[in-house]
Amino acid sequence: MKKVLAIISLLFLVLNGNAQESLDTIKSFRLSEVVVKAERIIHKGDHDVLYLSNDNKKFGTNALDAVSSLELFQTAINETKLVSWDRQNVFILINGVPSTAYDLRGYKGEDIKNVEFYSIAPPQYMSLTAGPVVNIVVKKRHDRSYAGYFNTSNAVNTEFGTNQIDLTYADSLNQVKLDYLIDYRNIGNIDNLAEYTYSPQLHSQYRGTSRYKGQYHNISASYQRYQGNHLFNAKVYTIIEPLQDEEKRAGLISTDDTQYNGEGTSLLKSRSNTVAVDLYYRYLLKKGRLFAINVVNTFGNSYSDSKQSMLSENTGNNDYDYNLHSRVDNDSYSFITNAVYASPLWGGSLSVGSRYEYKQLNQTSFNNKYKPYSHNEFLNTGGSWTWNTISFVPAVGLNIFKQTSSGISQNSVLPYIRLYSDWWGKGKMKGTTVQLTLTMRNISPSLNEITESETYLDPWLISAGNPKLKDYWITSGKLSFAYFSPNNKNQIVFMVQPSYANNKIATTILKESDNIYFRPQNIGGDFEWRFDLYGSWYPFKWLELSPYVEYYISRLETPSQNINFDYWRIGGNITASFENLSLIFSVNSPTKVYDGDLLSRGSLQYAGTIQYKIGNWSVGAKYNYSGHNNYTVSNLPILRYNENKDWKPLQHMARLTATYTFSVGKSRRHDGKILIESSKDNTGLGKFNTPQISK
Repeated sequence: MKKVLAIISLLFLVLNGNAQESLDTIKSFRLSEVVVKAERIIHKGDHDVLYLSNDNKKFGTNALDAVSSLELFQTAINETKLVSWDRQNVFILINGVPSTAYDLRGYKGEDIKNVEFYSIAPPQYMSLTAGPVVNIVVKKRHDRSYAGYFNTSNAVNTEFGTNQIDLTYADSLNQVKLDYLIDYRNIGNIDNLAEYTYSPQLHSQYRGTSRYKGQYHNISASYQRYQGNHLFNAKVYTIIEPLQDEEKRAGLISTDDTQYNGEGTSLLKSRSNTVAVDLYYRYLLKKGRLFAINVVNTFGNSYSDSKQSMLSENTGNNDYDYNLHSRVDNDSYSFITNAVYASPLWGGSLSVGSRYEYKQLNQTSFNNKYKPYSHNEFLNTGGSWTWNTISFVPAVGLNIFKQTSSGISQNSVLPYIRLYSDWWGKGKMKGTTVQLTLTMRNISPSLNEITESETYLDPWLISAGNPKLKDYWITSGKLSFAYFSPNNKNQIVFMVQPSYANNKIATTILKESDNIYFRPQNIGGDFEWRFDLYGSWYPFKWLELSPYVEYYISRLETPSQNINFDYWRIGGNITASFENLSLIFSVNSPTKVYDGDLLSRGSLQYAGTIQYKIGNWSVGAKYNYSGHNNYTVSNLPILRYNENKDWKPLQHMARLTATYTFSVGKSRRHDGKILIESSKDNTGLGKFNTPQISK
């Protein structure tokens, strides 16, 4: 508790800290040969416009780093996501086209004209994301250019790394890109303990050491034509992800009158292959109107293969020898189309959209075949208007949903309602904001959850799906109070987020015949509160202190128990940024998450990063601590379960990083690329039948 009070005290120093050198509040940009003066942050109805200072543009080595250094984002170096001031992952657009953080890393800070930040997705993008959105407006140049971006980050004490290569040809009308991303992991010396108490008469325990291997390959090629008001983008990509977790272990099985000791192995392998064709077209009409359509076809195949064995050397005590084999094979297909029309209206804007999804899974498990499929049509409309200092962004929609598995069909027609409003102060209240979001929506089960395929986790424990699952309602709110100093980058934020889910889908533990099952079910009510207090304080222009405190309250009901769960989480960043040198230190306390009857804990984490820029190169190093005392537990009469993993190589991992960029010639910078990938929740692979990396 003393640590929590210390963090809170530090946050309140944001408003009373030492005076720092004031940043420039006036920036310039060129538009049609006229120099326009703009504030560092301009509030425009449903979004804020931010301009990068020279310090912002020079921060890090790419446009993602540069944008993260702005006031409305969490500062980071060489990361693969963008996080907003209210600690949410941000959906990225480049010149209005949905893109990824990896796409943004292919640009430099100097390429950015300005940044448009939406605290909540505007209506034309709400079918893609429910969270914040950023539109990165990049400068337009002409002639012909060739550009390359290379980023590498590899551990020196274990096989752990991420490497990215982007090559681009562009002229005034065309752009061709080739991209390759690889993540790889080969982590040994992982200590495991798993205990299963099924009853006073039956208990099993396993101790061993395992090795985790994993790779993620993303290979893509795209062509873009951008002429006048027309933009066309075609992209083909493939994703390959093989995973493996192999353990050698000793087992102990206890019954009323027997104690069995054995040696054995556990081998869990999975692989998924995905190929997608992604087509996007946008047309800018007169008077600020636009029409856009995106069509994505995705084909995939995958498998999960689990083998577990236990053998006793005592031939007189081998009644519990076993050899279990579970295999699931999947072929998946999805078709997604998203269309939107947006137009100015009554001093604000109005958009109308439609998103259609068809998903199909052909699955084989223990010689049984399952063919779940779903249709989902989402019709929506919304607008944005401003009165004085108050913005109002309402949106409504209609979800038409049909899902079938094992002869059981679910049909629903349900409304979607969202209201967002914010207020930004003026005069003496400048920099103060209050933001409110209210949402009512339904969530449908994934194809993974409604299949009946089974995977053995122990001779008496099986994970399986549930074709009887139904969609469920969630009602949520978010109220934020924030102050952003108009004279510097100091800020403080307090946020409250209540939510209630009726018949939420969660993992439950059930006894069926002689076995115990991990099976998703619609449980009772799930009521949650989340409180956040955090901020940033700059005692000097080059030094940022960003602590946070989070408090979670969960009240949920499963068929087996009522859960009352509260916990604190604290942490923060310290960032020192100079002209060519950047240093970041961060710490995060452990995470705790209830998934129905299972409680999972993630490790304490801290990291230190140093990066130095030399011309087109940057070099650096990163130290991470994580992977200690990760566990998943349950405490029910039918199953007392404890799985603990100690990822020792991740507890002191050092990585070397390097980035190189080149650009020959000048070009008109083209828009980013759409990316509406099919969710992994519909490939037939889940958390119980694929190897999992430390969280």
